Amino acid sequence: MRRLFALAPALALAFAPTAGAQAPLPPEAVATVGETVISKATYDKWRAAPRTTMSEVMQFLIQAEWVRGESREWAVRVSPEAVQRAFRRQRDQAFDNPRQYRRFLLKGHLTHGQILFRVELDLLQGRLTRKVAATAAPVTRQDVRRFIRNHPRALLELTRAQRRRTARRTLTAVHRERALTRFVSDYRRRWRARTVCAEGYVVAECSNGPPLPST
Repeated sequence: MRRLFALAPALALAFAPTAGAQAPLPPEAVATVGETVISKATYDKWRAAPRTTMSEVMQFLIQAEWVRGESREWAVRVSPEAVQRAFRRQRDQAFDNPRQYRRFLLKGHLTHGQILFRVELDLLQGRLTRKVAATAAPVTRQDVRRFIRNHPRALLELTRAQRRRTARRTLTAVHRERALTRFVSDYRRRWRARTVCAEGYVVAECSNGPPLPST
């Protein structure tokens, strides 16, 4: 199943900037997402990583707040214990020993807290994606019969039971993909409308920025 961040760039969403004057941002804020302030200090901390651009950092921080905000609305939560377990699993897969991990942090100008933040976001995205996919329309017997009738060659060598299982599995994936696509379109529209960026930090995710690119 594709994750929300992976889905977003593929969607053709071209929204015009919000009309009218924007409310002034709080001092030392590079952006606000609803009631949440993204501070210049937070931006500087993430921008410290080598070869990162303003756009990359702003897009990451804004989209992170979108995911966190949407997760709250869906009552999706991740416990600190789950974050720690996921972190240890990923660390042990990527590094042979703690020293290598510390060198990775030092070389990337990252903190352990930033890594945990990324792990938490990944878990939230996964759980939110699964919850949205679960809202997909159910596959009916009529859907299955129609699929089998419309794909005779692809199912020719299968038994009757195998045809039904294949049709139901394929249609379930299609319905879930459609549910996710509809959700992401609405999700980005809603959260972009809540996002305002300071001059010099404007990216496509900002309501006072350029339209989102279409593909």
